[in-house]
Amino acid sequence: MIAMAINKPESGQQRYPRDRFPVISLRPEIEEKHEEHLAQLSKIINRYSKVGRRSPALYDWVLRLFENLGLSTVEEKYLDSLCLVKTKLVVFTVLVDDTIDNKDQRNLKLFEEVLKIPFTPEEVQTTNFTESEKEYLKLTKDVWKEIDEEIQTYPFYKKYYEAFRFDTYQLLNSMRYSRMVNALPVSANKFENTDYIHHGMLVMLQADLDLMCSKGFDERELGNLRHLMLIAQKIARIGNLYTTYRREIAEEDLSSEVMLLLQEEFGAGFLQKIQTILNKDKRHPDFEKVWKEEWKRLYEVETEIAKNIKSIDTNLFLKEREFIQTAYLNKADHW
Repeated sequence: MIAMAINKPESGQQRYPRDRFPVISLRPEIEEKHEEHLAQLSKIINRYSKVGRRSPALYDWVLRLFENLGLSTVEEKYLDSLCLVKTKLVVFTVLVDDTIDNKDQRNLKLFEEVLKIPFTPEEVQTTNFTESEKEYLKLTKDVWKEIDEEIQTYPFYKKYYEAFRFDTYQLLNSMRYSRMVNALPVSANKFENTDYIHHGMLVMLQADLDLMCSKGFDERELGNLRHLMLIAQKIARIGNLYTTYRREIAEEDLSSEVMLLLQEEFGAGFLQKIQTILNKDKRHPDFEKVWKEEWKRLYEVETEIAKNIKSIDTNLFLKEREFIQTAYLNKADHW
């Protein structure tokens, strides 16, 4: 279910190839410090590699993405910090999600404990866990602690904390939905899936962090900005779905929209005939066409909402959406 998921790579593949990323950087002065940023994340990524199942290339890819993104109102001196914090937020999200999304590796006991970490870490229980599970919990705690300590230094942290808190709960609740629907497959439906799963894309949280570092944003436009970000989050979900649906089918992740679409079209026994449903590249071109059309529709909605926001550069924001979509499509062809 998680945003931007990439499985472990072929042996030795630790980096995402730069030539698979959009050629033109939106913030070249920040992206040119990519190696420096990645080095600052190396300790966390190395620790994750010992307990997690995703490729380190995921964090290379997502860091480069965040180096190119951000509201135009963000003060320049916070851009380096923000791309690092946002990447750590992805690491945290992956750590939570990895306990729930794969039917063969699901660990519900661990899942319930990691959910406590952002707001009630003192309630986390470690008894009756293996040493590897304890290390998993410790890493998740440490990652969140680094996020929390850093964002408290942002100038408008207190002003936008309640939005950050709410959107974090939305993120966690999207994973609770994933747990519920995988436990009760007959409960799966497109309407709840559409309402819950996109919160795993973190776009609202990214905006909260940007606002904590923004000068000149007209807070009277916050409602319109959140509306814009909600649509952007749904658009990001489409990009992610396009790149990860083959893995989600293989893992039989019933919280994935593609599973609902397959069941709707081919019936409850679709997994038994999946090889005849997908083409030789294990893709479903008709679904991909529908997702691309939905992306265009939502982009037009974004364009209309953006007209009501004057204190940020919405032209840059819309360029970022195109940049993200290109990055996702390129990633789909690579993994």
